Amino acid sequence: LAVNVLCLNKDRRVLPYVAPLSDDPDANVRYEAARGMARLGDLSRVDVLVDGLEDDSRYVRALCARFLKEQTREDFGYEPDAPPPERSVAVTRWRDWASSLPRR
Repeated sequence: LAVNVLCLNKDRRVLPYVAPLSDDPDANVRYEAARGMARLGDLSRVDVLVDGLEDDSRYVRALCARFLKEQTREDFGYEPDAPPPERSVAVTRWRDWASSLPRR
């Protein structure tokens, strides 16, 4: 996606162009925008990635989990292949963590 290209150089001047995409109706665009923002040090839409942990697609769940772990060094016991009740417990931990972040 173009979002990845915009964020590759780690130039925070692209944030005003990427941030609105974190509200896009297409989930894949939202995930990529949130990932790009996090790469640029802006965790204000990390909730989008946490939402991705509950996606129907195992691939999306794994991608969001891997990226969250890379960016935060946390995993809160989340496993993309775990049964839904087990994933739900870990997602709650992720949501609690995300809600503790300072808002911009």
